[in-house]
Amino acid sequence: MALLVLCVALSAGCSRQTEPEIVVMGRYEQDNDLTNGPEPIEWIVVRKDKEKTLLLAKDIIEYMPYNDMYGDEDDNISLVYWQDCTLRAWLGGEFYETAFTDEERAKIMTVTLKNPVERDYFYSEGEDTQENVFLLSKDEIKEYFKLGKALQAKPSEYARAKGLRVNPSGYSKWWLRTFGDEDHAYYISDIGNICKRGFYIYYYNDSEVRPAMYIANE
Repeated sequence: MALLVLCVALSAGCSRQTEPEIVVMGRYEQDNDLTNGPEPIEWIVVRKDKEKTLLLAKDIIEYMPYNDMYGDEDDNISLVYWQDCTLRAWLGGEFYETAFTDEERAKIMTVTLKNPVERDYFYSEGEDTQENVFLLSKDEIKEYFKLGKALQAKPSEYARAKGLRVNPSGYSKWWLRTFGDEDHAYYISDIGNICKRGFYIYYYNDSEVRPAMYIANE
């Protein structure tokens, strides 16, 4: 399926334009009506250069923890970094394979991403990873966005029906891939701020997923 570009104006970063460019690509259940099949996914253009475009899902599309188990039963804390977490495996595996057509997957680039040490907590260095679909990091958020409204996101009806919490305006939290304090990972709050300490990686209460990916420019 060809990419559908709904807006014409391009920008180096979505924070520099009032309304970001929207690309439609892939399909995933969103309206919580399983009888009518999955709906098209809308992505905002975060950054575009000569070769590639960084996309971020416009809405929160899923509800799952950063990691679906606590880790080593002999440990008091679970240091499950991005490279080993089950959310990464789902995004680059099941989601990538089922949400996109062969033609769309051919446009999605495999890129090397940095997962640097979080100096505030003195944990060991995270490994560089090869990704197709992934979560944004704390550093990428700081580079490409202004905090606040530009980072607020609403969940799909499908994700909301699973029990996630929303604020009175309908916005929810969403994961970043940066590992935080002990068994926590960073996330974006429902008011659009970076939550430094993060949330428990194995809890569902605030476990919303807003994927990102790079596509090759035509």
